[in-house]
Amino acid sequence: MSDKAKFFDDLQRKYELGFEQVAKNIKTNIAGFIKGGPYTNEEVTQWLMGMGIQNISEEMVGSYDGVIQYTKLVAAAANVPLVLPENTATILSLYKENQVQHILRASDEIAKTITDASLRYGIGEQKIATIISDLEKTVETVGRRIVTEAFTGANIYDRTVKYMQFTNANIELYFYDGPLDSKTRDVCQATLNDPRQATGWRLIDVQSSQTPFSTCGGYNCRHEWLPFVPGLNEEIEAMAKGVPEPQVGEQ
Repeated sequence: MSDKAKFFDDLQRKYELGFEQVAKNIKTNIAGFIKGGPYTNEEVTQWLMGMGIQNISEEMVGSYDGVIQYTKLVAAAANVPLVLPENTATILSLYKENQVQHILRASDEIAKTITDASLRYGIGEQKIATIISDLEKTVETVGRRIVTEAFTGANIYDRTVKYMQFTNANIELYFYDGPLDSKTRDVCQATLNDPRQATGWRLIDVQSSQTPFSTCGGYNCRHEWLPFVPGLNEEIEAMAKGVPEPQVGEQ
């Protein structure tokens, strides 16, 4: 489903741009900060909050609610009224809180690197230019991890909503939907090429497969399970073009 893939590709790019601004803030201010040290890890963590780590984490996760709009369109196309269990809102809220913490924990390596650098600079062990060079590499590596965490979380959030909706509506058969290209994992390719794609997968088969409902192929997976309804894929292709682009931060 190319339009759905584009929607999530755009979301991933917005996450990348959001973190790039945080990374720019860190790189611009790090030299002055290090020279004022050494610092405890708590002090460094607080400084990173001021650089925007907390804000971008919350903005990334805040974009998850926009993904539900797509679920509503899919539910309507499958003639499945969007009537989720009463505890859905609580479950999804807790999931988002948990995801913010996952993203922040992914940034812990930056805090540890800066804490260590401030100590090494304080005792004269290393020059500021070397410290900044090492830190920039760390920020780049951690940035990719944060974007992956946020992007995967958005996909799982979307699939979780669908799972609760479709199982609550007693949908019995499903098909695996998403792109088949150079990025597609072997496990996803195997599911897409499985004969049950033409007849529908039972939920028990989905959950025991290598691409279960919520996680599918794992980190950065662009696939999902949808109700096995004749013509649904074509209708979703058309509707996906009208899904508004997600907004993450001010660019």
